[in-house]
Amino acid sequence: MAVVLKDYIVKNKLYATIKDKNYVMVEGWQFAGALVGTRALLDEPIDLSTDKEIKYKCKAEILDANDKVIGRGYAICSNREDKKKTFDEYAIMSMAQTRAIGKAYRSLVGWIMKLAGYETTPQEEITAKYVETQFKIDFEKTKAMIENCQNPDTLQKYEEQIENSKLTDEQKEELINTIMLQYEQLHS
Repeated sequence: MAVVLKDYIVKNKLYATIKDKNYVMVEGWQFAGALVGTRALLDEPIDLSTDKEIKYKCKAEILDANDKVIGRGYAICSNREDKKKTFDEYAIMSMAQTRAIGKAYRSLVGWIMKLAGYETTPQEEITAKYVETQFKIDFEKTKAMIENCQNPDTLQKYEEQIENSKLTDEQKEELINTIMLQYEQLHS
């Protein structure tokens, strides 16, 4: 199933690459859901707008072949988001619906997406802040792996990967220093 999914997503260009990671668009999530015999049903969007903000909330439910609800997703979209400041009201409402669908399918078929080689966050949910947060989490995970590493050969591989990574120069320097400290601990 993951192979079929990946082929379909690639053939139809239903993903976006952000910081070297591939995120699937909602149509790809819908196709994944169809592969397991499900479909999405949207509730009417709820207008949460004020005089200073256009904002909508939406809920999507995933139904099985017998129309039984087997998953849900909730989402909000606002023109206060960095990339949505110039969006018209209809586009804000539509994005809340799109995000709800992606979120609902993520909880149901996210594992299939991961097997197909994609990130489990729908592309529509990715913001600059999200990418920055994930980047920091990846940095912290890498640092923890280095600090717990007991194999000099593995430390050398980490060093090579860090040098070729898209980390900031400051992050690279900190991780290389962490590797050096770990080498010293292993040789003492």
